[in-house]
Amino acid sequence: MIMNIMNTTDYYRLGALAELAHHYPAPITARQVSETRRIPFPYLAQLVRDLSQRGLVNTRRGPGGGLTLAQPAGEISLSRVLDATIEISGCPPQWLLLFESIESALGKAIDQYSVADLALWEHKLPAEPEYNI
Repeated sequence: MIMNIMNTTDYYRLGALAELAHHYPAPITARQVSETRRIPFPYLAQLVRDLSQRGLVNTRRGPGGGLTLAQPAGEISLSRVLDATIEISGCPPQWLLLFESIESALGKAIDQYSVADLALWEHKLPAEPEYNI
């Protein structure tokens, strides 16, 4: 049985929003987000369209333009960003009720955190893992 809670798109969405939160309210270019977060630029362009349609990101073309969060990071709950679903592959049918309950609990837990929390946690962690031998 394979249980996935987040996919690559979710990681990229969170990374892009965390990057915008670090710069809020100043705009940054999509190219900067792509390079800093190592998100392929064409993929980021699709994510930005999606996040803009969801009302999470503002875009502005031209000099002084770029990407910004549509509202302060503390007001954007992670449940608005993530599709809080559990993808279950090969799950016995008798377990489905259990996984539906887990999915509901996961959605409630995610709703307690915001993009600001994510950005704050990033500042607390070292940029690269440290290895002691």
